Amino acid sequence: MHGRGLSSLAVGTFPELVSAVADGADLIRMQAGTYNVTSTLTLNRSVTIMADTVDGSVVLDGLGERQVMTIDGGTVRLIGLNITRGSAENGGGVHIVNGNVTFEQCN
Repeated sequence: MHGRGLSSLAVGTFPELVSAVADGADLIRMQAGTYNVTSTLTLNRSVTIMADTVDGSVVLDGLGERQVMTIDGGTVRLIGLNITRGSAENGGGVHIVNGNVTFEQCN
């Protein structure tokens, strides 16, 4: 579905988001909707993840069961995302271990 070296990719499901991160997309545009986070999303390289339309139209939902995202390196920009219902000892929504992280118009 995805190939290495992609600079920009649109996704519409959580598995597509995970795949886009793994495949090295530099810019990931998320279609509006609620994404049920079924495993912690780990970012350890530079990437921008953004709502494709209206800020706040993308919800990353940890379902009260897991950490939504761990950032452990690179320059990461999160734009227009609602991150909710994460659960973990350290940062249920976003746990930043290392890296340069920018949140723009996120909740």
